[in-house]
Amino acid sequence: MQDLRCEVLVMGGGAAAMRAAIAAHDSGAQVVIVSKQNPGYSGNSVIARSGHSAPFDAADAPRIFFEDVIKGGEDINHQPIVRALSEEGCERIEELVSWGVPFLTRNARIETQPSAGHRHPRGCYTVENTAKEVARPVRRQVDQRGIPILDHIMLHELLVDGGACLGAVGMNRSDGETCVVRAPATIIATGGGAEVYAQTTNVTGVTGDGLAMALRAGVDLVDMEFVQYYPVALRWPVTRLLASPTLFPLGAKLYNVHGDRFMANLPQGTENVTRDIRSRAIFREIAAGRGVDDDAVIMSLEGIEEDDFRRYAPDMAHIADMKQLDYRTAHFLVRAEAHFFCGGIRTDDFGATSLPGLYAIGESAGGCHGSNRLANNAFTECYVFGKRAGDHAAAHGQSNADGRTAPEALIQEHLSRLEQRTQHASGTCELKDVRRNLRQCLWDQVGVIRTADVLNQGLETIRSLSEAAGACLGDRPATMVKCLELDNLLLTSEAIALSALYREESRGTHYREDFPERNDADWLCNVLVRQRVDGSLEPRKAPVVTV
Repeated sequence: MQDLRCEVLVMGGGAAAMRAAIAAHDSGAQVVIVSKQNPGYSGNSVIARSGHSAPFDAADAPRIFFEDVIKGGEDINHQPIVRALSEEGCERIEELVSWGVPFLTRNARIETQPSAGHRHPRGCYTVENTAKEVARPVRRQVDQRGIPILDHIMLHELLVDGGACLGAVGMNRSDGETCVVRAPATIIATGGGAEVYAQTTNVTGVTGDGLAMALRAGVDLVDMEFVQYYPVALRWPVTRLLASPTLFPLGAKLYNVHGDRFMANLPQGTENVTRDIRSRAIFREIAAGRGVDDDAVIMSLEGIEEDDFRRYAPDMAHIADMKQLDYRTAHFLVRAEAHFFCGGIRTDDFGATSLPGLYAIGESAGGCHGSNRLANNAFTECYVFGKRAGDHAAAHGQSNADGRTAPEALIQEHLSRLEQRTQHASGTCELKDVRRNLRQCLWDQVGVIRTADVLNQGLETIRSLSEAAGACLGDRPATMVKCLELDNLLLTSEAIALSALYREESRGTHYREDFPERNDADWLCNVLVRQRVDGSLEPRKAPVVTV
C-alpha cells in the first residue's frame, strides 16, 4: 500500500488542478498532485480549443463581463463566483503569457475575438488554437517547482472524520496497489463527466469521479440539470474536432440536408447565438429527419475571408489544405455533442465546499455558469479559481498540518470496501454492456430535449443499471478502475436526471418540452442534490447567491 502525507492534496491533472497546485506550493504548502493520467498531457485540458475569455478590450470592463455571464446563465449563477471571474481573468491570462503561452497578439496586445453572448470581443486564443499550447507551459511551471505527481492513480473515496475532509483513498490503475493520501486540505479538480453521453466531445476517463466522491461524502451538487452541448462538433472531413465559435460572428451558416438555412427561421434569425440555442436547433433538424445521413447538418464557411479563416480556425485550415478542400465550397458536417457540465460541486468563491478541508474547482465545481456557459469562460474559470482555491487550501492545510488525521479504522474500512467492490463481485454482468447502455440512456432520455415521461424512463434505466453494475467484476487493475468509474458515472447520471426532472421549466441548456418557458416565479433558484444516508438522492431548491 502506498501511504502519503501532505498539506494539500490536488486531485486531477488538467488546467485547474495544475494551477491550484502551483498556488498552494507558492503559498508554502506541501502539495501532491494525484491524477488518473499524466497532468498536462491528457484529459480535456489538452484536446479542447485554447479560448480564454477576459475583458481586455478597451471598451470592455469587468462589470460588463460580469453582467454578460449572469445574463448568459439566465440569472442563477453564484454571483460572487462570477465577480471573481470577471475581476481576475485578465491577471490570470497575463500570467499565462509570462509563463510562455503563445496567445495571438495585435499591436503588441493580446488579441480578443468575438463570441455570442459577449458584448465585447473577449476570446483570447493561441497561435494554433489548441489547448496543449496552454497546458504544456503550465506543466513546466509545476515541474520547475518540483511538485510531486502521482499519475495513473484513481482516488475513489474521501476520508471524512469529525466533520472534516482528511484526504482520500484509491488504487493504482497499472498494478492495483492501494493508495492512501492523508491531507488536511483536498482540492477536487477532476473535471466533469460528459463521457456518460453516447455522443460527447470529451476524452475517455472523464467520468464524474470528483462529483460522485463529493456526493458520497455528504456534499451538495448544484445545477446538475444544466449539461452544455457543443453545437458544432465536426463529423466531416474529420471527427474529434470542434469548429471555432469565432466562425459564427464572421459569417458561418448552417443548412439542413434540403439546403434550408434553418437558423434563419428562429426568433434570433442568425447562427450567431449562444450554444444552447444552436444545439437545440441542430438537434431538432436531425431528429426530424432533415440531417445529413441522420447524423449532422451542413456548416458553410462561404462568406468568410481566407485571412480570417486561417487566423481564427488554423486547425480547420490545416485540414482543408491537407485534404485539398476549398473551404468556401466544402460542406463541413457538424452535430451537437455533450460537452460540459455547467453544474458540479457547490462551493463559495474560493472553491471551499460545505465540508471543511474540501475544495472543488474547474468543471468539478458548479455556480460560475448558471444555466449556460458562455464561450471560452471555462479555462478562465480554471485559472482564476485554481489560484484562489490553491491559496485558500494552503492556508487551511498549513494551519491544520499538526491536527487530526484520518483514523486507521476508517482507512481500512474504505480499503476493504474498495477490494470488495473491485475483486469480489459475482462477475455475472458485462462492464462494457452496462457502460454502453448507460451512455445511450443519457443521450436518448436525458438529452437536449426533455419531458417528464422520458426523464422518468431514464431514471428507471439508470437505477436498473446501477443494480446490475454491482455484479461487474474487475479481473485486472485496469478493469477494476473501470468498475469504479462506472459507479461514479451511474451516480452522476442519476443526479443529472433527477435534477432535470425536478426543475419544471426551461432555462439555458435545460429544455423541458412539457415546460417550454422560463418561470422565474417558481424557478429563479438553484437545484441542489445530496445523498441521503440510505444512498438515495434528494433534490431541493436553494436561493441564488447574489452580491
